Amino acid sequence: IVDEKEYAKEGDERYILVEDCLTTFKELAREHRRHFEIPVVGITGTNGKTTTKELITRVLSVKYNVTSTQGNLNNDIGMPLSVLNINSETQLAVIEMGANHPDDIEKLVKVCEPDYGLITNVGKAHLLGFGSFEGVKKAKGKLYDYLAEHGGSIFLNADDRDLVAMAAERKGLNVIDYGIEYWGAMVLPS
Repeated sequence: IVDEKEYAKEGDERYILVEDCLTTFKELAREHRRHFEIPVVGITGTNGKTTTKELITRVLSVKYNVTSTQGNLNNDIGMPLSVLNINSETQLAVIEMGANHPDDIEKLVKVCEPDYGLITNVGKAHLLGFGSFEGVKKAKGKLYDYLAEHGGSIFLNADDRDLVAMAAERKGLNVIDYGIEYWGAMVLPS
């Protein structure tokens, strides 16, 4: 244990002593996010989060000034860092959220407060941390829960039965469908 006097002298205004640095860091990021009335897209899933985030960022960047997660900094330290990168020039934010434990997404959405969400997929990776495939779906589904509760919208891969079932379980969820088979039902000109 390090004596606090070794690194911060009492009365030194350069320091703010807190009980829990990580909790305070997330609270600062959430408060920072609340100073910007911009759309935030939250992305999670078992696979493809970073690629999806990069594709969405590139497309939106054609028209908007987009701040997004750098690399795959999507955990409880990296995601708040991404939120803190939002600035007065930002018109949209695309924030990636990773999870290895059942409550990770639930905690992260409370920091970035997304308006839109996308779950790339739900798979059987990290089963040890989630306990079961149902545990994975429940954990990732916290993004849908947050958006349903706060009037947000999801982009839903209508070809993914698990994601469709997860969305159907939540009342008040605004859904924007997409998919290959979904769109394949349309008659396209040749």
